[in-house]
Amino acid sequence: MAKETHVARATNFQGIVLTNRHLSFNNTIEGFEKLQQWMEAIQQKHRLNSVIIGMEPTGH
Repeated sequence: MAKETHVARATNFQGIVLTNRHLSFNNTIEGFEKLQQWMEAIQQKHRLNSVIIGMEPTGH
């Protein structure tokens, strides 16, 4: 959704934030691999079976 850098936040289905910090990652394959690792770590920590990714455009 962003041109160069994206920001991710993890919440559960009730809207409760699951992490203390957001994740910033670049619009590259390495950046998306970083996102995937971050999501997998959160899934394991909170014993979650699946992930739903939502995207929100910002700016103009």
